Amino acid sequence: MATNYLEAVNRKDHDGDKFDPKTQQKAIYMWYDSRYSDEALDIYSKEWQERIRDWHHAHQSIVTSTNTTLSSDELLETLDLGNFFLAHPIAGFSLWRVLQACYELDRAVCGDTDEVAQWQVMPPFKYLKDEGNQSRWKAEIGLLKQQMVSLSSRFGKQPAKFKMYEILVGVERYENAFESLKENFETNGKGKGFASWMIGRLRRASETGLLLLSSCKFRTAKLILCNLRNHIKSPRLRK
Repeated sequence: MATNYLEAVNRKDHDGDKFDPKTQQKAIYMWYDSRYSDEALDIYSKEWQERIRDWHHAHQSIVTSTNTTLSSDELLETLDLGNFFLAHPIAGFSLWRVLQACYELDRAVCGDTDEVAQWQVMPPFKYLKDEGNQSRWKAEIGLLKQQMVSLSSRFGKQPAKFKMYEILVGVERYENAFESLKENFETNGKGKGFASWMIGRLRRASETGLLLLSSCKFRTAKLILCNLRNHIKSPRLRK
């Protein structure tokens, strides 16, 4: 099935005067609750209400003025998350969770820097193909490989082990979020070309990242570090 940009951004109820974020919040909560999932427990929070309103105000004119002839993959590459969420709140929430897992992995691999923060404001599917992002990952993974090969002192081993632990936790969260997204899209993107397109883009991006990580022998590292779960408490595990 061909992708369609309009399917990803258009819906009938983009009426600025009648817009209420509770409609999207309720739909998301009910869908996840019906699957006994706690992934959307915070959807009624003030933070989410403000986020949805900001997306609506910022992108209303773009959504309503979309040219009805647009349907190319190139436009989906530049799709704004806010536009997608407003049109498909349940699927959009699932995509948002996957992106948060990606950003967490970026911070684990590359550090919590201004450069990494800038990746989070990029359109989602442009971000997933960004060459600067991939180059930085390659450089950081290369450094980590060197550390794991050359470090012999107790002082040096712990930071490297902790970084590996952070990355492994990030990979696990990404895998869980991606599996949830696929189930979500099977229902909430059924019959829509953008659903398979987005899943394909996410799968290719994850394969690229995991290929880089595999060069550090993370499968072996995962076995070695299992016992650290009870001793190391990651700041990113705290909510």
